Formats: sequence, structure tokens, C-alpha cells
Amino acid sequence: MVFKPIVMAPMVVPALLAGAVISVWPANAQHSEQIAATYLSNVPMAAYRLTGTTLTINYPRNWKVDEKPDKDTLVKFSGTISEGLFGAVTVAVSPQNQLSLATFCKVLEEAHLSKLPGYRKLAEANINFGADRKMVGLSRVISLDMGGTRITQRWIVFPLGSDFGCMTFISPSEQYEKIAPLFNDMLLRLASGSASSKTAVRAATASSSPVRTTSGAEVGRSGDNPQYVNIKANGTPLAFSYPQDWQVEEAGESNHLLKIIKKGAPANASELSLYCSDMPPNTSVEQLLNGLEEKIYNGKKNYRLVSRQALAFGSGAGVEGVEQEISFEHNGVPLAQRMVSFVVKDKFYLLTLISSRASDVNGVNSRILFNHIKASLSVSD
Repeated sequence: MVFKPIVMAPMVVPALLAGAVISVWPANAQHSEQIAATYLSNVPMAAYRLTGTTLTINYPRNWKVDEKPDKDTLVKFSGTISEGLFGAVTVAVSPQNQLSLATFCKVLEEAHLSKLPGYRKLAEANINFGADRKMVGLSRVISLDMGGTRITQRWIVFPLGSDFGCMTFISPSEQYEKIAPLFNDMLLRLASGSASSKTAVRAATASSSPVRTTSGAEVGRSGDNPQYVNIKANGTPLAFSYPQDWQVEEAGESNHLLKIIKKGAPANASELSLYCSDMPPNTSVEQLLNGLEEKIYNGKKNYRLVSRQALAFGSGAGVEGVEQEISFEHNGVPLAQRMVSFVVKDKFYLLTLISSRASDVNGVNSRILFNHIKASLSVSD
């Protein structure tokens, strides 16, 4: 089933404010929704950086991507997942024009949503979302009639630099409950950079920071080309590359399969490790990471979760997992730890690089180095 999503006209909303008396939306601001983390292993995802914004959006890899399908929409993703479930996601941006988020949403409701055919409000809430759970916004779930079909839409409106971003998740009402976990996953994988303007975004894109493309490739700064060698992790189907002047050492623990280090002073040393354990039944990678955070990382000095997002990586972007970056202090040295977590043949793997936040490794920024290592990961049959 194909239908044209109804999308707001962002630019007209501020003009409707003249002389208006506005109440806040949602009316019951005390209600806050905790989005369930249910990463779907059977839905391969790709990442899309939204031009002119700081957003990176993860979406089903087989979905169609339409850039600027109409004058108000920046991008639209649409397609099916298992069992023929259809979904569409649109993204729009509107200037804040000194409006609060609640006021903007109220104007959106009165000027647009309430006028849709068969409009019904089903739910509303404040939400925290994004890969780092630090994005905040207002959510409204509505239903409406469209061409003889009952449609359910979920609107997420949130501050985005000096603008408001609006993501709309759309599905036939009879399919909405089944496809809603995918929509939740997309919300929890949403990443927003620190740039607050189009100029800053363009500068970030042109800088040495790696940029994830829709094809799953990683692009780093030019001129960084350390020599790498490949290593096979014994007893596993995994292999990856690492800088050839690093040393493989005895890990000393049964679940610590590989330990590869760059020796040096504490402020310049780095360690690459591969861990493995049985994957508990009925448990997601996200839940295991939350457990690690609670039992281990929260106790570290100055601990901070920098980012977390789902991604496809490895040779041919054939591995699905979750990437996480954290920072903390150990023995007076500030450290950054980058890791990818994934499941292969009922085994949970954690590939992680720990390095000084101030250090360069072989002349390569450690983030770019880790991008190379994780991109080299291969899984044999």
C-alpha cells in the first residue's frame, strides 16, 4: 500500500500567531514516555546524514530515500519490513522564531493536525530519545482518514539548533502496533551533532572527523595511512586488522580473546581488545550495554556516555551492531573508549579501543583508527 504522507507546512506556523491566545501542548505535561529499546536484528539498517542539519538518521537499508519530495519535507524514507508491514518516515525543519516548543506544537495542532480528515488524538507525551538519550521533544500519536484508509501517524517535534525538527512516523492503523518497534529503534538511533548552524554542519562534513555515508563506508582525513596487519581470533569466525607496530599480548581471561597494545607513556598508550561471551536468551545488545554501564562504567571517575547508535559495519557493512563511545578518568589520565557490540552465531562480542583523549595513535586520531579497525572486521562461514 502506497500513500502520500500528510506533512506540515513549517514556514506558515509562525504567521498564525498574530493575536492568538495559545495554551501548551501536551496539555498534561507531567506525562513522560520511556521509549523501549528493541533493536531489531532482522532489519538491516543504513545511516543517512541530513544535509543542512546536525542529524544522522538510521533507516531500513532496503527502504526508498526521497530527498525533498515536496517543498516542506527534507527527506522521506518509505518501504516494507517483514510480513509486508509498510511504513514511512518524513523529516521537516522549521525556524523557532522565538517560540517555545510547547507553543509551536500547539500552533501545529490548531493550524494543521486538527484539520486533517477524521483526526483523532491517541496519545501525547514528553520524550527523551536519540543515541545518547539526551534529545528531548514532544510526541503525539494521531489517526486520520486518507483515501479510504485509516492511518496512524506519530509526530516528534524537538529543538534542533535554532530550528525545530519534526519527524513523522506513518503506517496504516491496522499495522501500526507491529511496526512501532521499528519506529522506536529509529528514534533511539537518531544522532545529533553539536553544530547549530548550516555553516557549522558544512564545516564538520569537510573536516577530519569521519562521516558515515548511506553505503556504510567510513571517510576519514586524508594522508593518514598507517600499515595494518590482519589477525584471526582463535575459536571464532572473526578477523580484523590492526596497526602492525602494535603488540599482541596474553589477555589472561577466558572471555578476553585478544589484547593488542601500543606501548608508551600512560598519556599515549592504547589498547585494542576483543571480548566474547554467550548471548543470554531474550536479551538485546542494548540491554547488555546498559548492564555494563550500571555495573562497571558508572563507577569510573568522571564517566560520561558520549554517544550510542546502531550501525552496520565490517567488510561490506555486513555486521549489525551497536557502537558506543564513553569517556572516564583512570589514575589521573582522561581516557576515551570506543566499542562496537554485536552478535554472531549466538555469541556476544565486544571490540573496544581505549586510548588517551589527547593522544594520536601512529599519527592517526583514535576515532579514525577505530573506524578503520571496525570497517575491516570480517566474519567467516
